[in-house]
Amino acid sequence: MNFWKCQTSANNAPFIRQTMAQPTISVIVPAYNAEQYLHRCIDSILAQTFKDFELLLIDDGSKDNSGVICDEYAAKDERVRVFHKENGGVSSARNTGLEKAEGTWITFCDADDTVNPSWLAIFADYFEESCDLICQGFDCKKTVFNHGAHPHIRDGRYIYGINGAGSVTDILPSLFSNHLINFLWIKAFKSDLIKEHNLAFDTTLRDGEDFIFICQYLTNCCSIRSSDRVGYHYAVPDWANKYQQNFEKEIHIGEQAYDSLRKIYEKSPDNELVRFYREDLVSKYILEFKNNKTSQHYCLKQLRRILKIDFLHSQLFLPTRLVIRFDCTYLLSRIVLSMHQYLKCK
Repeated sequence: MNFWKCQTSANNAPFIRQTMAQPTISVIVPAYNAEQYLHRCIDSILAQTFKDFELLLIDDGSKDNSGVICDEYAAKDERVRVFHKENGGVSSARNTGLEKAEGTWITFCDADDTVNPSWLAIFADYFEESCDLICQGFDCKKTVFNHGAHPHIRDGRYIYGINGAGSVTDILPSLFSNHLINFLWIKAFKSDLIKEHNLAFDTTLRDGEDFIFICQYLTNCCSIRSSDRVGYHYAVPDWANKYQQNFEKEIHIGEQAYDSLRKIYEKSPDNELVRFYREDLVSKYILEFKNNKTSQHYCLKQLRRILKIDFLHSQLFLPTRLVIRFDCTYLLSRIVLSMHQYLKCK
């Protein structure tokens, strides 16, 4: 059954267009000053062989013609819905998309990337299976990571993807080791789960927000279906110039990831992923302790507060762990941790 929806144009003038009944998939695309890539991205999405979807273009206060381009597509294709908002960052734009999405499933696409005509069809092939998260493969012109599983190379492109199905605890290690866990756009999420648990993107983060959202989603779902079929073409950014290292941001991401994985593997707390993110978090705090004298007390308090008794299972020297865990004055902690750093450098 059709219904009418009011939509806002680039100049904030409302106009009315007809929208079809609830789509199966909602595709959310944040756009900020993306006119250079936007036509290519939208054209590739609208060329899908799977037709039952809506495309939500979120103009995040663009200063170029991105908003105008979005409106042009909305005027031509009833599957396209456009929302113009003040600039608030990619997390804010995606949250707007989550609020407006009407599909049973939700996925994402970045404005500078493109997709195959089969991108949504790959997801759709598994909608009838009993799973809460669907993951597929992607390719790119340069490798994404320099560690972990090595991707396949075909026609000069790096290809990432695995086949698998099962519980979250069974499939997660393979997704992590094959670099498939961090990315939104190769995943289809159940809209009901997102709404039921009030999941949203952290607007304080400029990067890493997608990983945190995925981790939080995983704590609320039971099963995963993964396919090695490739539907997404990823334009790997220049990480060094695009994002700056920030201790507070890195710690926040590490804490969220560790907390999520502890919940997922509650029945097996010594799981390899839990251990990895515990050690990563410990290392970040110790590095900050070493490099910043003014934050040493804070780092010691956080090690005790965040890691609690699990700190005793870390790979630090046993005396270091015991002193930091039980030293209420923090005086011995500083001495022992300084000695720990000295011995590690020997």
